[in-house]
Amino acid sequence: EAQLAKQGSDRDFEAGANVEGRVEGDVTCFYSKSEGVARLMGNRVHVWEVLTITGDVSFSTGNLDFRGTIVVKGSIRPGFGVKATGDVIITGSVEPGAKIVAQGKLLVGKGFTGRKTRVTCLGDVNTQYVHESTVQSAGTIHIRNYAQQAFLRASHVRIYHAKGQRGGSLFGGETWALRSVDCIWIGNTANLTTAINAGMDLAQAEKLDDLTAKIGSANRQIAQLLQKFSMDKVDVAQIQHLLAASSGPRRKVLARAAQQLGKAVQIQQGFLKDKKELEESASRSLNEASVSAWESAFPNTKIVFGQHLVVLKDEVSSPQYHMKDGELVER
Repeated sequence: EAQLAKQGSDRDFEAGANVEGRVEGDVTCFYSKSEGVARLMGNRVHVWEVLTITGDVSFSTGNLDFRGTIVVKGSIRPGFGVKATGDVIITGSVEPGAKIVAQGKLLVGKGFTGRKTRVTCLGDVNTQYVHESTVQSAGTIHIRNYAQQAFLRASHVRIYHAKGQRGGSLFGGETWALRSVDCIWIGNTANLTTAINAGMDLAQAEKLDDLTAKIGSANRQIAQLLQKFSMDKVDVAQIQHLLAASSGPRRKVLARAAQQLGKAVQIQQGFLKDKKELEESASRSLNEASVSAWESAFPNTKIVFGQHLVVLKDEVSSPQYHMKDGELVER
């Protein structure tokens, strides 16, 4: 059956790195100033120079920091680092303790290993596996086999079906996905704790926890100050009456407590306002987020959407979690 193409729309582009834009007639033409790889990021056209390493990044090369795209025809050996303003392409693996920073995309032929391995990427990440490593992406993390005891942070996390006992699995570790998590299996038969947080970025969650703690501290301070007035809630008229009826040292004590109480309430209200704004902003992401396991999710899997938590006690077949009417549901 024929599928009709969707109507396209005009877009305006700008010249980026190593690109010159020239107006020729009624169109703008872009010309590369150097050899390299053409990439479109947003509305800017870039041409990144390419640094190719034939072999491993190790003592023979040292750490790499390049303005452009880096291609490594080998692995990143333990403890070494690669930093690029463009893409990073690695045909081998990223070994324990290595560090990768890419402003473009990251493609790894094998995978990441090691608890001290750190990866930060502004584009998508594509790899075979992630074993105990930390991988952060502003886009999507594509894993073609499995993630075990990993810390993953991205907009989307997708783990595809592959042959083998762990193929398509996300088990152990902690995953933060602003939009979605899609995999074949979540957790494993050994009931390894697997935490998945969806709809909220880690920074948002940390800020929300911090505001909640500050509000609690402010509430305790307000309660202590109210004890001086033998009150359990703020009543401005009653406090003014007590001040007017007191005199001498007692009046000074109450006046100082009233001043401290006013400042504490003002601070508390500021924290409450910030928390409300953050929760309203996060609620939009929460309502669009989803977590899916196309085969099964195993016991001891924790699914978190903001302040909503589900801990699985039994195996669940093909679960798909999302928010509905302010509640976390499984459809």
